[in-house]
Amino acid sequence: MKNNTPNTLALRMPSAAVSLLSLSIFAGLSAHAESQLDIEEITITGRKMEEGLQHAPIAISAFSELELENRGAVDITDVAAASPNVHFQTGGSTSGMSAAPTVFIRGIGQSDFNVNNDPAVGMYIDGIYLGRMLGSLTDLMDLDRVEVLRGPQGTLFGRNSIGGAINLISKKPDPAQGFEGNVSLAVGENGYRFLKASSSIPISEHVAARVGGFYRERDGYVDAVQYDDLQLGGEDVWGVRGALRFELSDDMSIDFAADWSKRQDPPAAILPTQLGNISAEPGSGNVAGDDRSTFPSAFRFNTGLAHFAGASVPSPNAAWVSTDTATCSDASLVNTSLDCYGNAHILGNDKVNSLWVDKEGNKITPEQKLDAGGASLIFSWDMDIGTLTVTSAYREMDASFTNDNDFTPYVIFQNDNDDFEQSQYSHEFQLAGKISESLSYVTGLYYFNEDAQQDVSLITPLLPPAGAAPAAATLPFFQTIERKVENTSKAAYAQLVYGISKTLDLTLGARYTKNDKMVDLNLFRGDKTAPWFTVQQRDEQSAEETNVLVNLSWDYSDDVMLYGQFSNGFRDGGWPVRFPGLPEGIPDLDTVEFGSEQVDSFELGIKSMMLDGVLRLNAAVFQTDYQDMQLEFSDPVLNGAPNTSNLGEASISGFEAELNYVATDNLRFDVSIGFLDSSLDSILGGELVSGADNTLTTITTANQLPYNPDWQIAFGVNHTFDFTSGAFMRSRIDWMYTDDQFYSIENSPRNAQSSYSTVNASVTYITSEEDWEFTLGAKNLTDEEYATTSRTQADSGSSFENRARPREIYLQARYRFYAD
Repeated sequence: MKNNTPNTLALRMPSAAVSLLSLSIFAGLSAHAESQLDIEEITITGRKMEEGLQHAPIAISAFSELELENRGAVDITDVAAASPNVHFQTGGSTSGMSAAPTVFIRGIGQSDFNVNNDPAVGMYIDGIYLGRMLGSLTDLMDLDRVEVLRGPQGTLFGRNSIGGAINLISKKPDPAQGFEGNVSLAVGENGYRFLKASSSIPISEHVAARVGGFYRERDGYVDAVQYDDLQLGGEDVWGVRGALRFELSDDMSIDFAADWSKRQDPPAAILPTQLGNISAEPGSGNVAGDDRSTFPSAFRFNTGLAHFAGASVPSPNAAWVSTDTATCSDASLVNTSLDCYGNAHILGNDKVNSLWVDKEGNKITPEQKLDAGGASLIFSWDMDIGTLTVTSAYREMDASFTNDNDFTPYVIFQNDNDDFEQSQYSHEFQLAGKISESLSYVTGLYYFNEDAQQDVSLITPLLPPAGAAPAAATLPFFQTIERKVENTSKAAYAQLVYGISKTLDLTLGARYTKNDKMVDLNLFRGDKTAPWFTVQQRDEQSAEETNVLVNLSWDYSDDVMLYGQFSNGFRDGGWPVRFPGLPEGIPDLDTVEFGSEQVDSFELGIKSMMLDGVLRLNAAVFQTDYQDMQLEFSDPVLNGAPNTSNLGEASISGFEAELNYVATDNLRFDVSIGFLDSSLDSILGGELVSGADNTLTTITTANQLPYNPDWQIAFGVNHTFDFTSGAFMRSRIDWMYTDDQFYSIENSPRNAQSSYSTVNASVTYITSEEDWEFTLGAKNLTDEEYATTSRTQADSGSSFENRARPREIYLQARYRFYAD
């Protein structure tokens, strides 16, 4: 496999076999068809060196610009769907923000966007780490390729990437390239409008630029019936990017890049699945057959009781209590009256009763805002001892968003992220080269610093004043928690590749990391300028780890490589930051903090090209040992609020395979298969009590890990048809299957997602000059209904889910232009 020359097509499937696949209606061959369906040998940098995809002994999926266009990919969620054992969905059920992602690779990831939780899957733009998952849902703008690395990236990438890494590689300006570019315009169902453009601009013999931008708008698909014209789940986002390259000499260059994106959306398409009693089985609450929630918000609304200093007392002047307490006190009627908090407020899969208010209780139209961007400077110098690369980068984001967690027109429980700001800067010095023909190396130093602040307000009338309380209940009480964090990471790494023989390579890697974290929490109730109750705490954590990698690869033949690898990684600890309705305020952070988690991974894999280059099969089996596992659960100590803790140990084993088969000159199949077998080996203290349901739920080793479906399968068919005019048609259909899974460690049926399948399809007409393309496409062609995330909000007495987008059919035109 050390020969880097791409393989060419040679084997053809008999036309009779094609007929059996119902595709024989197409015929013909052209040079266009070959270039569209050829199996590319993509150059990747997953090991911080340039090498062919088939010559890298690691589990990695790579998608070129052509492949992304062929699949109709718009953002990273489309890429993840084609990668085995990768879960990348959006909709942040707690945040209420459509752009909040949930990312898992090989069963390890992060479902909470909060500032105290570091990602377990690293997101990178041109090798630059993005410190927060919120703001990392990057649109595929002017990209050369996308790389998805599976398994812990503890040596070369580091920085908490214990599940894997997703690296977006942008196109670089090239002074040797002439003026060229492309423009795409699309319209479709649900108000879909999309404009995207990019261009390469030569400035001089040694200076060039690239510029690009996009705009995307989509209507929502869940009606907020308390408003005249508000649909949840819509999008309104735009972004721009610019890059400059200065070739200082034949051996030295400087690359500068900057980008900015802005979105202003309605809330995510979040729907309630149970209101009131959210116990595992309706009627199994504290009172047999009682469908009234025993959680504070819902119970006190229905019974007309306010909450003061830990005691429930009648408060007839409180504007927030039910107007029909007689009915709402009757357990048999609580779900039939809209004056009560119960399932009468659930309106189905396309409507919601939610109403949003400001801190004075006035109705508002909610908006979710996110601004994100940054700049980078990369200096590269080819020296005799190797290539020195110095990367400096700065990134920032600013967001605000809100979520109505009670799903009624009443003010019972609303969660507002008033402000979520983050800024980061990083520096990396890397030297890579060859010491001899048989020994190459990569070594470097890394520094990362991050400051972030998240101000979250809970608007709910039941919060206890816990101090100088007002004489009577008022609407609304609210509590705000300011969360400030500062994270610093320093690392030194090295990786050697030694050619033991012509067919056997040994790779050794190590990374030393020292991370320091600080958190400031400030809780107050009432007006921030004159609060009547405050609590302040500060805490710090440090972690030092050395991670290693050992990889042995064997070129069985020119077309087949076998490899085995051991690698490990870790993720920083942190603090719980949600404390709703606690009379004592914030618990002592030293007593509730959680520590770092570790992963050890063993992997065997194969990279192969067969049948004279028309069949590529890459596969791996792996075993992951997961220690001090950080998982989110509903903590009864915190009134059922989501909390993160080191819950225990787990084992995750699995299998993944990617197959590409060019059956004929104009027919290609792409298959991706991922399988996970995960188990909880131990639970802290033997078992853990969760407050997710009315009756406290016990988490044991029999529970399943969240976001761990047994099977994920993707099957795609590509076909081209040549016209006598020289134009041709390219068609593609993709079927993607995801097995049953839970979205919470409690395994509540309220947070279970049954298996589902989605289908994307497109037909593209390409002119003979290949300058115009016209596409008719569809996303979620079968209009499959499923949830991308779900959660039980114990403190409000609700469970809810984010619904996936419905079927969307679109038309797209793309024009490519070149200078004469």
